[in-house]
Amino acid sequence: MHKQLLEVSDWLNSHINESIWIDKREEKDLDQVRVQLDEIGFREATESLDGYTNGSAILLHGSGHVIKEEQEVPLPQNIFEIQLSGLVQAYVKNDRVYLETDRANYSLRVE
Repeated sequence: MHKQLLEVSDWLNSHINESIWIDKREEKDLDQVRVQLDEIGFREATESLDGYTNGSAILLHGSGHVIKEEQEVPLPQNIFEIQLSGLVQAYVKNDRVYLETDRANYSLRVE
């Protein structure tokens, strides 16, 4: 695990059983996700058919919804994945977590 992810992991663990709001920006697209965080996990690099889920990821386990264009869609399998492939930076600042990859930017906060 990257050293910079330890601080992120500590922050997430300190907010187990709380509602986490996630903003994910990918190009011009913004997805907003709300997760009632039950636990976190990490996945090592794997191969997938779509190529998007290759690589390691932070797994946020808990019930939640993707909120996009004023519609709420339940998370599949009650898991939200933050892909870590191409990780540029990850840090905690002002009680928010920021992760930047070469594909997307994430901002997490307690709701």
